[in-house]
Amino acid sequence: MGASRIGGLYGEVFVANKLLKYEPQIGAERENKNADIYLKEIGRRVEVKWASFYEKERYWSWGFGEGKQIENEKFDYCVLVASDENGKVKHCFVFTYDEMSKLKHGDKGMISQKYYITVYEGSVEYENELESDLNKNTEKYEERWDKIK
Repeated sequence: MGASRIGGLYGEVFVANKLLKYEPQIGAERENKNADIYLKEIGRRVEVKWASFYEKERYWSWGFGEGKQIENEKFDYCVLVASDENGKVKHCFVFTYDEMSKLKHGDKGMISQKYYITVYEGSVEYENELESDLNKNTEKYEERWDKIK
């Protein structure tokens, strides 16, 4: 199993632990398998994305491939988990589906995903409106578990 898959599983467990009051279901136990976590208590779906820190370029990037999860409304919330270079969780950005649906199809040659969001450590000009908002208004997304209800 690759390092990114292990990070993804760790991210799912980490997020599920934050949401214990909603009776999270992960893995094969999920009643609804559209997203990584199903919150049984409130009938909501949470997609979790994990990114390790790229030390040389100083960024995190999360991909959504062809974007079918976004286009087909497969989740109610999305949590982007960012680890430091040692694999320890450094940031958790919480988005509603409506916020994440503003993510636009990207085209940066080095990125193999059609839908992705990148956050650089430090100030950078972003092409994507959602990336820009996340960078400029981090408090709107960082540890915003209260959005999930």
